[in-house]
Amino acid sequence: PVDNYYNKCFDLGTIINNFLIPARTKSKIEVKIAPVDYLTDEIKPEKKFNFDPETIIIFEGVFIFRKELAPLIDYKVFIDISFEELKKRARVRDDPEVFKRYETKYIPAQIRYLAEYPPQNTADMVIDNNDWEQPKIKKG
Repeated sequence: PVDNYYNKCFDLGTIINNFLIPARTKSKIEVKIAPVDYLTDEIKPEKKFNFDPETIIIFEGVFIFRKELAPLIDYKVFIDISFEELKKRARVRDDPEVFKRYETKYIPAQIRYLAEYPPQNTADMVIDNNDWEQPKIKKG
């Protein structure tokens, strides 16, 4: 589960070729995305998105500082939070079945990602969000 999540949770080729490269070339973009329901881990029906050349796109998600994606993102912001705080919030927010995935899937994959692609090294801005009511800019 950890390797599958880390390596296959996103179709990087589709993201790069159908979204990020056209966005950088200021092309009109029509893209269909099939999101995953984080509660059930099931793929939902595709949604269609359209972007004009003037659109500012905020691309958000896990693992986006990977070597395949990072060069195609103009300004990178990393929201930093400890695993302890992450689990504290997840325990309140998520049901027990979803919470179990933090220990078995999400956190192990994130540990691997942070070791391979330390966002602090490539981010334009790093925000400490351990106190969500008073986030602090650590870099940028």
